[in-house]
This record gives sequence, structure tokens and C-alpha cells, in this order.
Amino acid sequence: MHSQQRNYACRKGWRAVRRVVIEMVDDLDQESGDDVATVHFALDGVDYEIDLNAVNAERLRGGLAPFVAAGRVVESAEPEATVDVRSWTIRQWARTNGFSPCSRGPIPSQVMEAFVRAGGRAERVPYNRFAPVEEAL
Repeated sequence: MHSQQRNYACRKGWRAVRRVVIEMVDDLDQESGDDVATVHFALDGVDYEIDLNAVNAERLRGGLAPFVAAGRVVESAEPEATVDVRSWTIRQWARTNGFSPCSRGPIPSQVMEAFVRAGGRAERVPYNRFAPVEEAL
């Protein structure tokens, strides 16, 4: 709809409707259908998802069945909360080494390069919400 048509429609009180249609397509045979669903699985520490129709999903499950039967279920732990202290550490290093980084936003590449050349290393540390900030760093 052109802007003049849109303005006319708005003045008349009409509302434009947009409909988004998502068509699920089987990733193996490229066929669409109502029975296509996303199947999640993991192998060697990598999570995968694939859209399969009922027949192909059963083929996947059937092929994995002997391995699933012989395997163990691993309880997934919630990921440990971390504090990203890298930017704070790099900004502190930059201030003590003659740079003037902003307190927010991306760190300039020349500061990052100088930090790395100086042997700088900053990592994530476990977050303890009850500990003072200095202890977490």
C-alpha cells in the first residue's frame, strides 16, 4: 500500500491487516505438511534441531533407540550465573595505562589490542549476589 493510500485508509478508519503464515517444511525431503514438527537432539555436546514430518521423526527416533536404551539420562544443571568482568578489567587497565575509554559501549579496538599485547587476560567469574563487588572480581 502506498503512503497516500495508507493515509486515506487511516482517515477513513480502516485498519490494515497483516497475516504471517509459517509453513513447516521437512528438512530431509522438503515436503510441507501439518505433521511437520521441530525435533531437538544433542550429540557430542552440540545441540541440534531439525524439522521433520512424523515418518522421518520416527526414523530418527528408531535409529537412535538402541543408543538411547543403552545410555544414561544426564540431569541438566542450570547454567551458573556469571559476571562479565572483562570490560571492567580492560577499562581499568586502559585508564591506568593512559587511555580514556568511555564507561559504556564498545571498547575501542586500539585499547583491546594494547591490552592483549600487554598480556592482559580477563575472564568471567562466578557471580555471588551476596558478595561485595570487589570479592567477585
